[in-house]
Amino acid sequence: MSSGQAFSIAGVAGVAGVVAVLLSGLIACARPVEAGVDAVAAGAGTTRSGSAAAGSSGSAAGQGAANVPGGRLDAGAAVREAMQPGYGSAAQTGLPEVPLSFVNPDGSVARLTAEVASTESQHMTGLMYRQSMARDRAMIFVFQDEQKRYFYMKNTYIPLDMVFVSGRGEVLGVVENNRPLSLESRGVDAPAKFVVEINAWEASRLGIRAGSLMRTASGSVLSF
Repeated sequence: MSSGQAFSIAGVAGVAGVVAVLLSGLIACARPVEAGVDAVAAGAGTTRSGSAAAGSSGSAAGQGAANVPGGRLDAGAAVREAMQPGYGSAAQTGLPEVPLSFVNPDGSVARLTAEVASTESQHMTGLMYRQSMARDRAMIFVFQDEQKRYFYMKNTYIPLDMVFVSGRGEVLGVVENNRPLSLESRGVDAPAKFVVEINAWEASRLGIRAGSLMRTASGSVLSF
């Protein structure tokens, strides 16, 4: 073999090596994206809510307690994940109802009728698959203790306000206009025992904000 032939072969081998390195780099870059989507799918499970203590959106293992993603995927992946059938794959019905009143700092009073979600399976389904909700209606999530709560909007088609309430009935904060199908975990930086979901922008219209007091009829299924 001549030195010229050896040089040519070495040159080809060098180019092949560069191509192999580039290809391996591209594959390595793709894997974290796939792993991220898989991790969210596995971590989010079928819950809508999660708690900081359990892992978190809403009650980390479902509103009562599942891991919910705290970060963001690219828009396409987030929509695909949010559209996957979740717990039960149907809107829940037949929940008990309670009258709720919010006495606001400005003296106004907002009145709603709320469905009560108090079990883990009810927490996990929440308002999933509902196509609409009347302005004077709500859903209240009741937990056993006070923890930081985080919620997302998987399989939820109604834009919502989320009102976070302490065990004493004091509104801790409102997270407004949660977008349908969003996987972004949202909550307030304070431990809540109750979370009330109402139509988007209704909290502002009704005057419900931090410092409002939630009340219900005595003897109802909801007590605090």
